[in-house]
Amino acid sequence: MDAKDQKRDTMIGIEALVMSAVIFMMAKKKVSLWTQMTLTGKQSMAWLKPDVEMSVSKMELGLAHQFEERFELPEWAAGSAKPVMVLTDKNPAKWPLFITSQPVIRYLTYFAAEAIKNGAKEGSMDGVIYIELSDESESRFKFLKGKEKFSPYEVIEVPEIVH
Repeated sequence: MDAKDQKRDTMIGIEALVMSAVIFMMAKKKVSLWTQMTLTGKQSMAWLKPDVEMSVSKMELGLAHQFEERFELPEWAAGSAKPVMVLTDKNPAKWPLFITSQPVIRYLTYFAAEAIKNGAKEGSMDGVIYIELSDESESRFKFLKGKEKFSPYEVIEVPEIVH
């Protein structure tokens, strides 16, 4: 193989590498329709943390033990007699959000009541109350928390971004 052939082969290799990189960068991320499962076969959940933001498609309200068959709950939450809430994001790839903060639950319960007045679908299954929000409803929330150790969460309704 002479120097010209070797240079041509090197150029073809570089072009192939660049083309592969461009195709890789242009590839659209696929949205998973499957949920993350734990080792026990229950669905994983995210926990309420400061600066979490989500577009809610479904709100579920009940006692923690009513969610134990579907979701993996920590021991401290499973025995709680206080109401808890599970929020499902409009993006099916995101984990549901588990909420135990009573001020947040009170605010979201008020929001749910207003959504029901405006036509949101409501129902109950196995003692859990659920509200399904329409795609048109303004249901994007951001959860903020102060810097002090026991600061309560603040819920802010964020306008939906239309693309």
